[in-house]
Amino acid sequence: MRIDMKQAREFLEKINEKDKVMIFTHKDLDGFASGSLLYNFCKKKGAKVEVRIVDYGISRISDADLTDFNKIVLSDLAPSSVSEDLAKLENKEILYTDHHQEDKNSPIPEFVLELRTTEFGYIPSSRTCLELTEKENKEIEWIGVLGVLSDMGQLHKINDDFLNKFYKENNANYKELNEFTKKLNSVIIYFSANIESFYKIAELKKIEDISSLENFYLPVENEFERLEQELKRNKEEFNKIVYFHVKSKYSMIKSPFITGVSGKEPNKIFIFTTEKIGNTIGISGRNQARVYNVSKIMQVCLDGLKDGWAGGHMAAAGGQVDKTELDKFKENLRNINLEEYRI
Repeated sequence: MRIDMKQAREFLEKINEKDKVMIFTHKDLDGFASGSLLYNFCKKKGAKVEVRIVDYGISRISDADLTDFNKIVLSDLAPSSVSEDLAKLENKEILYTDHHQEDKNSPIPEFVLELRTTEFGYIPSSRTCLELTEKENKEIEWIGVLGVLSDMGQLHKINDDFLNKFYKENNANYKELNEFTKKLNSVIIYFSANIESFYKIAELKKIEDISSLENFYLPVENEFERLEQELKRNKEEFNKIVYFHVKSKYSMIKSPFITGVSGKEPNKIFIFTTEKIGNTIGISGRNQARVYNVSKIMQVCLDGLKDGWAGGHMAAAGGQVDKTELDKFKENLRNINLEEYRI
């Protein structure tokens, strides 16, 4: 059932020491930030609370034993990753907040309280969760802001007032906070987004405490610098598309790397690939200026290829393909008529 912010807040306010709450969230910083805010909120309410990380195609809701949990809260998880499992949980009280596009092939069950923000614009889940729990999370509102920046929320005017209010009240600015954002992204990458990295971030009290995690973020920052130099030497360009194959010991580095690089040249389309387990090639696409629908471009170029699929937002998408089809995918990128996919 679709609900608004007031109704979502009413659900959260009813959480108490008798409840056992499971939080599911995504493996990126927007997911970690929104999950941290919900986790801290539930602890303050006295509830027993645990967190699980959902990684598209690898881990899912059904992997967790929910027998002892009466309430479930989800954030930053696309409908296709949760709808099937949620349909089996009609005996639970469930709040689901998300900012991905609706998926007609993956409907959210009617018994789930669904707070979807897409009709208002691009609002990362970390902002939504902060605004839902602002009273209880005033001391860690910075994590919600960093979550918004990590999801490139600053490129969308709908978030201007939200960000500027924080900057003014905390004598801060984008450049300074973005450095903290990069550090937390690097911590997540170092640990491959396992639950240990979630709790390391969720238990930080002040933004300055991020420096205590330097043993984890410094090695990844060095890897980013190495990849930037390699990108300059080995990138391929066709039309307005920049293609690059990422090779790194950090399996999660591709997505934040492409996000950072594409933010510097928002009018271009960036397509980065990397090898995953087995014969699979992971793909990330970005067009930060939202001139072209990068999700559609990837879907068309992957259509008919073995294990080929893509999904996500118009400006940011992910997908995969069998490695034997990589050259065909690149050929399709070279030949595509971009003008057909203008937003």
